[in-house]
Amino acid sequence: MPAPGYPNFERGHFYPIGALREAEADLLSVRKADRQLSAMWRAPTGKHARSINLRNTELYPLKAFADHKGFPDAIRFRLSQAGDAADAQIEQSSGLLNLQITVANLDWDGGESSNPGFQHRLEMESLNSKDVLSGHGPFRRALDGRILGQESVYSDQDRLDACRRGLQKALQRKATHDGRGFDLLIYTRAFYIQTIDSEYELVARSVVERHGRPKFDHVHIFDEPQGCYVEI
Repeated sequence: MPAPGYPNFERGHFYPIGALREAEADLLSVRKADRQLSAMWRAPTGKHARSINLRNTELYPLKAFADHKGFPDAIRFRLSQAGDAADAQIEQSSGLLNLQITVANLDWDGGESSNPGFQHRLEMESLNSKDVLSGHGPFRRALDGRILGQESVYSDQDRLDACRRGLQKALQRKATHDGRGFDLLIYTRAFYIQTIDSEYELVARSVVERHGRPKFDHVHIFDEPQGCYVEI
């Protein structure tokens, strides 16, 4: 079931990239006008959680990638069927571009058992409850249900290390994959907020250099704004 404010992009069907861009523009407009709806999109639960998570982890990264590459609106994409080796495909003159997509979240904790995805979820729930984020990660849920973060001021090293650890975990998830015939998209969610000037590229390249490049034809590491894109 599609979530309110967003169309249903069915798996296995081709759609123009322009339709995805239009859907994102419409969703942004709707969220600005409806705080309750916006909160649902930040931290989805219930019957719409699956479709929202699909948008957050596959469709939005795909749209951001298309923007970085400058794909025209007429270029078509499709989400693959569940169980397929590719998460999505994009039509090109040379044939289909097979994509695997993963999301890297900031890792403020750094411990072996840290879960950046869950940390992102707590951050979004905290933002929903207060309309403003208090402190920074790592976040935890108190016994009374409140979500608490660190109130201390973090250093430049802290913010860059959170990016490095988050990207490292994303690379580790794909380290053993045979990605021949595929491109890997790594959407680094909210990393751009923690980086300035050329730091984004320096962080991305240093992590790959230290921990290794997954065995894909191309690896694309990116966030939303222009300039936050590295191809390795």
